[in-house]
This record gives sequence, structure tokens and C-alpha cells, in this order.
Amino acid sequence: VDGTLAWTPNAFNTVLLNTGWNRLTHDAFPMERLDWSLTHKGDYDFGQTQIRAFGDQIKNEVGNVSGQKNPNKATNAAVDGRVTLPWEAARQTITIGGEWRRQKLDDPANLKGLPGTASYGQNTTTQVDQRALFVEDEVKLTQALRLTVGDRYDDHENFGGHHSPRAYLVFRATPNITFKAGAAKAFRAPTLLQNSPNWGSVSCGSATTGCYIIGSTELKPETANSKELGVRAEYDRFSAGVTVFRNDLKNMIDISSRTRDVTLAPTYSNFVGFLPDGRPIFRYQNIAKVRSQGVETNARFQLSDKIDLTANYTYLDSKNRSNPVELAMIYQPKHSANATVNVRPTKAWSLFATWNYVGEQFLAVYTNAAYNVKREGYGTVDVGAAYALDAATTVRFGVLNSADKAIKRETSDEYN
Repeated sequence: VDGTLAWTPNAFNTVLLNTGWNRLTHDAFPMERLDWSLTHKGDYDFGQTQIRAFGDQIKNEVGNVSGQKNPNKATNAAVDGRVTLPWEAARQTITIGGEWRRQKLDDPANLKGLPGTASYGQNTTTQVDQRALFVEDEVKLTQALRLTVGDRYDDHENFGGHHSPRAYLVFRATPNITFKAGAAKAFRAPTLLQNSPNWGSVSCGSATTGCYIIGSTELKPETANSKELGVRAEYDRFSAGVTVFRNDLKNMIDISSRTRDVTLAPTYSNFVGFLPDGRPIFRYQNIAKVRSQGVETNARFQLSDKIDLTANYTYLDSKNRSNPVELAMIYQPKHSANATVNVRPTKAWSLFATWNYVGEQFLAVYTNAAYNVKREGYGTVDVGAAYALDAATTVRFGVLNSADKAIKRETSDEYN
């Protein structure tokens, strides 16, 4: 259930109040979420403004371990705002803004620390604050050439200040052909759980004979350098785009390195020790260097006045470059694609069919490739329709994964 109340006292001001509630039960795990936001938008002679306060509360009623009841509650609150200032004389548009965020988690079951220690169960709540300022300047160098530069400064409670500059160039070579190029730096701090040594959770497929994972104060924030180069063509009945990209990530946050094998566990770099019952403990760690590069493509074909086809394809080559021998990254398929056919047999009716493809991917990767776990590629088909009752009301319905395709987990590294 979701609703928005809009108030426009005059042509210059708009106030929006939104609230929503939803409840989801996945298998035997019910979750409830309440969210809200209050937004003011201004459109004045000097420019546009927006300020927004928003947040949510998520209640996990039984936790995430089958057969146990471990409720937890997460609360998020934020305020952000921006002002956009057109500067016609200098052919520029400047945007200045900032934000404040607070995350809080109360988890009596998983924020107790390590079982068997003196401090176990004494502090089950954690929170963190983060602030940011940003500025962006869009410059029209010529009628066909536009440059956007900007910087974001994040001030994190646990990790201090970080700059994230970016620059993007757009060149419209002809009315139909546009070239784009950009480069940016990015910063992402560990989440509350990843950074909290008091947080722990069962893993490796079992709550009794598996392993145990915990957060870590030794984590460093992720930083990334990304570059991309693209071209797009737009015509009446055809459009297409190709983008080549490369992302170099440092200190990627990871927990894929873990095992229930008590003999093998001490050889892992993020091994911490053993619980009193003998299960091995692993902490979140940073992977020094990760490189992701590839190509994204998309196209649209207007086959007739009533039929159109859209499609996209992505090739992704993602490697862990921290060791002398590069290793593939898990859960990152090299090939993925989507294709959709839309048909409008009448003015009121529209029909669609979508094919979704996820290519072969690794579920576990080791220095000895003989132990790697791989999942083959798979595809699903969605179908649906929409009917316009009148100019203001449309009913939509459909079936996702219409063939009811399912792939069940066979090992602890997999997922359903």
C-alpha cells in the first residue's frame, strides 16, 4: 500500500508527502517495511530547489535462520537537498547540494559478539552517520559539445573524508549520432553489519555444522576509478547504442572466502578462529584489486506501427587481480541479454513478451581451478498485457517466468 499527497499552493512551490507499507513473506520469513518522505520542490526565477526528508523502518520478524525466531529492526533516516542555478551568460548550469544519513540496527540475535566471550550479548545495537556535499557544473562549450564536471565530498563517521570527482563529455556529431565519454572516482563505505565486529551470522549451509561470519573494524572503504566511451544513433524507426567501460576497484568488500572444512579453514587469510562448538569463523575482508570491463549494447526496432522490438546485451569480464594469478569473480556472468517484443493490436490493447538470459557464472572460485563451482546459463520468458479503460486508467497483468523454470540449490555455494 503506497500513497502520495501533493500540495501546490502556487505555481512556484510543490509539497509532496508520501508513505508506504508492505509485508512480504518469503518461505517462512515475514518482513514488514514502513517508509515515508516529505519533499519540497521550488521553481523560481533564479533556479530550481529541492529538499527532502525521508526514511524507513524494516522489521524482520523471525530473522534468517530456519527453525529459529531472531527478530531484528533496521531504521534509516536521511535529509538531502539541492539547488540548480542556470547561468545563461556563461552557458552553464550549476548544481549544489548536500545530504545527511543515519543507519541504525537493533539485532539481539546477531549483534551479540562472539559466542563464548565475556562481552557476548552486552551490546545489540549499532548505528552510523554519514554526510556529503556535492557540486556539479554543466558547460555548453558549443551547440554540439557539452561538458559536465563535478565533485562529491563524503564525510563518514568511521572513515573520514573522501572526494569523488567526475567529468563527462557529450558530443552531438549530427542530429542522429551522439558520442559520450566519461571518467569518475567513487567511494563506498562498509555497511553497518560489515563494519561491526559484534555482528555474526551462520553460513556455509548449516546453523550447526557450517561456519560463522562476522563484521570487521579492519575493513577499508571501497574506492573505484571508472571510464566509459560510447556512441548512440537515434532515428525514427531505429535506435542503438554501444558503450565500452572499465572499472578498477580497490579494497572490494568480500565474504566469499569461507569454508566449513576445519582443516582447510586456518589457511584462509580472513580466518579468525573457532567457536566453542568447533565451527570456523571468518571476517569480512577487502580484496585489494578488482577489474571489471566490458561492452553494453542496446537497440530498438520499430518493425511497424503496431510492433516494436527492444534488445540489450552485456559482455562482462571481471577479475580479482590481487594475486599473481588473476581469478574470476563469483556471481558475475560474462554474458547477459534481454529482448522484448511489444504488440499493439488495437488502440486499447498492448501485449509483450520478454526473454531474459543470464549466462554461465562462477559460484565459487579457488586458486586451484579444479575446485571451482560453476552454474550454467539459463533463460526465462515473461508475458503480459495492458488494457486502457480510458485516457486516465490502464490495467496491466502478466506472468513472470511463464514456463515456471526453476533451478534448485545443490551445494552451499549455490542459490535457488
